[in-house]
Amino acid sequence: FVHAACCPAGDDSEEEADVLDSPGKQKEAPHSEASRRSSGKSKGKADATKAARAATNKPIVSGFAALCHSAYKAVFGWLDPKFKRNGKKLLASSNVLWRFMVPLLLWVAAVVVVFAVSQNSLKGLQGPLASLDLSAHVLYRLTRCRLAANMLAFSIDEASNAKNRANLQSELRLLRQEYDTLLYGGRMLLMEGVQASFDPVAPAAALTNGDVADVFFKTNRCLRRDQSTCYPPGNEWYTITHSGIDAMMNRYMDNTKIFADLPDDLAYTNHSSYVYVTKVVAVDLYDALQDAGTLFVRWTIRRFESVKQLHIILLVISLSCMVLFVVALY
Repeated sequence: FVHAACCPAGDDSEEEADVLDSPGKQKEAPHSEASRRSSGKSKGKADATKAARAATNKPIVSGFAALCHSAYKAVFGWLDPKFKRNGKKLLASSNVLWRFMVPLLLWVAAVVVVFAVSQNSLKGLQGPLASLDLSAHVLYRLTRCRLAANMLAFSIDEASNAKNRANLQSELRLLRQEYDTLLYGGRMLLMEGVQASFDPVAPAAALTNGDVADVFFKTNRCLRRDQSTCYPPGNEWYTITHSGIDAMMNRYMDNTKIFADLPDDLAYTNHSSYVYVTKVVAVDLYDALQDAGTLFVRWTIRRFESVKQLHIILLVISLSCMVLFVVALY
């Protein structure tokens, strides 16, 4: 009884083995595997077809939009440390991020500093250039005053005397104004209709540059180029020609004002106020003003050299930041 009860189970297992080992079933197994492969291929083709359709239906992005996106990524892409590669998100280390960005930010800061310092340096260079321009203006005004005084001295009638006297007074007023602006600073005179591309304000040269102050106020030497022709001690013109440019210029302007106010019968070349022009102004004052012009040139060159050295230092700093950024890549 026990054997009979157990045997059916054994028979069933044997029948199942027979069924699996039967030729029909063995043929049926490869057939199902082939059907699965064919269904996989058809599914892949269907996915490819869908992808092609999706690419066809994808909206066309303009070149400008793509450029804007690329620019945005280049500028602000570092703010998002997430990168997708093959369906995976890669997170950058914060240390690596700062390692790349700190040199770049220093480089940008150096460029901004270079721009700010350049603007400030150029403004500082404007002062010596304005003083150099004013020194040439003063020499020009002095020449025009001498010409106007000569025309008044050689006038032959009352009408020409009145015209030349007014011209001399006008030129003398302009000379005094530009000379004061040169020494003590102020707004420069511009020709009518001229639009200056800069602020025409000159610094106080006498208070800014020690060499200028010395040659205008403190010196007691002869300022002629040919020192062999200087007035000797005891000459009536020795003191005034050895007292600096300011003393000679102020006395010239005072004497010229006196000469311009003379009546017609006295306004001649033999008047004492006019003799000063031929004895002092013609050589001593002209040579002194031309030498003062070289002082303003040297002042401008020194300021320019300081600006150039500062720019070289800032350039080295900015290039160092760039090299540091490149080194950080490795």
